[in-house]
Amino acid sequence: MKQSVQYLSPNYFAMVMATDSVSLFESNISGNWLLFVVAIQSIVILTILIASHAISFFRAELNFIALSLWILGGIFFIWIIILIIYRFSYLTFSENDLDPSYFICMGAMAISSLTGIMIMMDVFKIYFFASLIPFIKFITFTFWIIVTTWIPLLAVLAFWKLFSKKSPIGYAPDYWAVVFPLGMYSLNTVLLAQNMNLKFLSYLGLVFFVLSILVWSLTFYGLMHKIFRIIIW
Repeated sequence: MKQSVQYLSPNYFAMVMATDSVSLFESNISGNWLLFVVAIQSIVILTILIASHAISFFRAELNFIALSLWILGGIFFIWIIILIIYRFSYLTFSENDLDPSYFICMGAMAISSLTGIMIMMDVFKIYFFASLIPFIKFITFTFWIIVTTWIPLLAVLAFWKLFSKKSPIGYAPDYWAVVFPLGMYSLNTVLLAQNMNLKFLSYLGLVFFVLSILVWSLTFYGLMHKIFRIIIW
């Protein structure tokens, strides 16, 4: 996270433009950069939860902060995802470069869409923000479409690494980065179905809930197996 913020700072971009360190910049582009977006949206969720229990005097101010940060997080996602797609498309990219952190591309949009739903559930009680609900719905649904689009792409890349390139499969802490996006997408889809009257999407959310439990179980098994081997040996 600290490294991601460093690469997104204006000072770093000034250094890139002033020196020949573009190759260093390109080689460090990864899904970890999107933890910056996840952090922003997490703050938004916390702000919404505080606003829902706040007295009326502060509620509008907190919702204003939440809505502003939500939009800012979406802007940062667009900025970073363009860099990630640039690396996929135009730079040398081997199976060793593809690590589980790229699933954060899915997780960052999933939590952004979930945040949009939570905003809709709270701000309709405030007159000014109620007029923005159609806009919030549109952006939230757009975020959901983006995260859904990433799923087949990430599945193809994972298949390419594990089967086409025959990369060894073994436990690594990075695999927990796969669990979060699946669980977040499941919750996001269920709430989207409830709040936009799209009940058929609830089944998709249930499928990904089961999938996230399965991936969590496999990752936890890998962790326990590695700990057991360390203790034994």
